[in-house]
Amino acid sequence: MQRTPLRLLSLSALSAAAFAAGEPNAVVEVAPVRVEAVRAELLSTEVLELGSLGGLSPDSSLLSERFPAFQVNSSGAFSFNDSIALRGLANTPIFGSAAVGVYLDEIPLGGPFTLPEDLSGLESAVLSYGPAQGSSVGRSGPAGLLQLRSAAPPGEGVRGGVAVGAGSQGAFQASLRGSWQRGGDSSLAVLSHSRREGHILNSATGRRVDGKDSWSALVRAGAKPMPKLELSLTALVQRALNGEQPMVPLFGGPGFEVSRSQEGRTDGRSLNLGLTGRYQT
Repeated sequence: MQRTPLRLLSLSALSAAAFAAGEPNAVVEVAPVRVEAVRAELLSTEVLELGSLGGLSPDSSLLSERFPAFQVNSSGAFSFNDSIALRGLANTPIFGSAAVGVYLDEIPLGGPFTLPEDLSGLESAVLSYGPAQGSSVGRSGPAGLLQLRSAAPPGEGVRGGVAVGAGSQGAFQASLRGSWQRGGDSSLAVLSHSRREGHILNSATGRRVDGKDSWSALVRAGAKPMPKLELSLTALVQRALNGEQPMVPLFGGPGFEVSRSQEGRTDGRSLNLGLTGRYQT
């Protein structure tokens, strides 16, 4: 009598299995799913069209204002103390390598201190996020890659233009541009100058410090000696006389005034050259 419940349970399980085996399989209809391929680099790249800003362009702080999670920190003296930060990664001033690789056309700029003081003559700035961008240029930073691209000649023949701007604190900007193009050969030359008075007053000498006076020249020449061969040469020359470091008191003193008998001077110079050859196979 003790085995009867077990036998009844076994018979119930066999009956349920036989009933399930005899049931037809249910058909389930779902809506079709479409999968579209998207290039990954398009999702991680920001493009800033500098040509739309006119003949004059502000300094590199424009990039910090337009690119998400991107910041250029400058001491205002064209020095190794400048840094570039992207999504929490940054170079250490003076000694650290750049967290963001910077290129001007095919020229690899060594770090933030070699960024152009004035962006005149550039067509666009392209910021690519992530370290996997080196395949397009040769070397990238751990945070990403910033590519500054010079403007192409606007058309056949000889073209030129002048742009001038002024503002408060003795601010002055000027840009002179000339280009030439005939067939596959072209050349571009841009000369830029900007200056302003300092914001900090030295009460001991009665003059303002941390002024700015910078010159830059961008020259690019391209040739097509063969239908499948292209050659290009780019040169960037800069000189920045950006005055003294402010060094205002951190606590208990005026924020726009110092008192010292002698000032220093910052004189930064850089020359960058790049030669590129492309052959279409």
